[in-house]
Amino acid sequence: MGVWMYEDGDYGGSENYLKSALSQETTDAERVRAHKYLAFILCAERREQECRREFREALATSTPNFELTPAEQGHPSWGPVFRSVSQPPPEVDRKRSRYKTILRFAQL
Repeated sequence: MGVWMYEDGDYGGSENYLKSALSQETTDAERVRAHKYLAFILCAERREQECRREFREALATSTPNFELTPAEQGHPSWGPVFRSVSQPPPEVDRKRSRYKTILRFAQL
């Protein structure tokens, strides 16, 4: 119902319904979907911090990892926000790279 409200353009009603649904007992798939649409609403309303939180919740709940469709990834409001929370920060990648290099030398 909350997704239908979103698709009909009733973002306020959708946000309230989805938040209410998350307080109920739901499956992981339903929780991921609710967090995803909440993130869309929040990003569209330029509530970026809340949008990030919802995407993080979707990623934490999802198994296997939650992904957006190519069309959703390209959206100017939430695409960049999703990419920023779904990819490790560059310094983490550098640390992993250094660690792998150290391990390679240790094996020689």
